[in-house]
Amino acid sequence: MQGNYTTTEQHCRGCMGLCGRCYTEQEFLQCIRRELLKRFTTYPKIITKKIKQGQHTPEQIQSLVLAQEAQNECLQGVHRCIESNIKSLDPATAEEYYKELLREQKMRKTYYPRLIYFKRITPEVAEQETAVWSALVDWFFKMYI
Repeated sequence: MQGNYTTTEQHCRGCMGLCGRCYTEQEFLQCIRRELLKRFTTYPKIITKKIKQGQHTPEQIQSLVLAQEAQNECLQGVHRCIESNIKSLDPATAEEYYKELLREQKMRKTYYPRLIYFKRITPEVAEQETAVWSALVDWFFKMYI
């Protein structure tokens, strides 16, 4: 074994098989950090906008805040698993983390075309970010589910 890549199989642990591009655990960590940084600025803006609209009760706002916190905790948990090389998780935690990874993967597939349309990101960046995230989801499934 050389780094995160196997020499005989020609793919990394994040792959589901032979592929044109393999991702390392360091690339997964970088992808998660980028997402957490985006959420750090975006999530408060979402809350502020909903409060200004005045169409939501304080309970609905609080529920959204709690949901966002739970999403961040799950993503931070995945980051810790990779960073600390944790070999196993209890099934309920693994399932919760996996659901968050899938939720984010779905968001990228539906939201990135809009960002491309408004020229907030390039198609190449969107494709790269989506590919890394998909590999992360596959890797997490293989490792913990």
